[in-house]
Amino acid sequence: MKMHKIWLAALIAALAASFAAPLMAQDEACKADIEKLCKDVQPGEGGIMQCLKEHQAELSAPCKAAGEKMRAGKEAMKEACKADFDTLCKGVEPGEGRLIKCLKENEAKLSETCKSVMAKEKEKMMKNNPCAADEEKFCKESKGKDRRACMMAHEKDFSEACKANIAKRKETMMKNHPCAADMEKFCKDAPSDQGGKIKCLVSHEAEVSAGCKAKMAEEKAKMMEKNPCRADIEKFCKDTEPGEGRIMKCLKEHAAEL
Repeated sequence: MKMHKIWLAALIAALAASFAAPLMAQDEACKADIEKLCKDVQPGEGGIMQCLKEHQAELSAPCKAAGEKMRAGKEAMKEACKADFDTLCKGVEPGEGRLIKCLKENEAKLSETCKSVMAKEKEKMMKNNPCAADEEKFCKESKGKDRRACMMAHEKDFSEACKANIAKRKETMMKNHPCAADMEKFCKDAPSDQGGKIKCLVSHEAEVSAGCKAKMAEEKAKMMEKNPCRADIEKFCKDTEPGEGRIMKCLKEHAAEL
């Protein structure tokens, strides 16, 4: 029973991510490429960006152009703010947005050239992503999956432009997701937040369409790949209470049988 609850929670989280993934794709130019080449990549921690880089040769012309613009913007900022980096962010390790964060924290001390370039890049970002200001306002300290969760939690507080953008993405996503019709059929009266509807959908697993069942099976298979001990946990430790290393201890006790 306890193991079933663990599986259930994991499946709910995986399905929620599969519904949420398109909502967090910020660049419209690469939307089709992400759906085609990176649909199984979970958003957050640079996963989608890395996937697009790995498929560089296969990207559409609009996505490639958007990537070139982004790189050009970064190079322009790097050049314009070089002295500022050296003076204000000398000890900051590059990566994960740390240098940009340093510049923002020292905005009042920046050179006029650096301020000008940063303002232009921010304007471009705002134009391409109607939710950029809301992300900055509510979730600037969050990263990767935490940022996605933060955005979903604050959706009701967002600007009208951001809400409209999310609504449009949700509509598109609902049309394309293999469980969309099942969610409408079984869960239209479930709590409107995504978590509530996903829980409802999983509770109807035996009744959903073949396409939706296949999606659920796919998510379960992914979980098995990520944790190759799942089957052993189910076999040897299904009655073990998770937490405080108890599952690990159980696996060690059955090491010869794994």
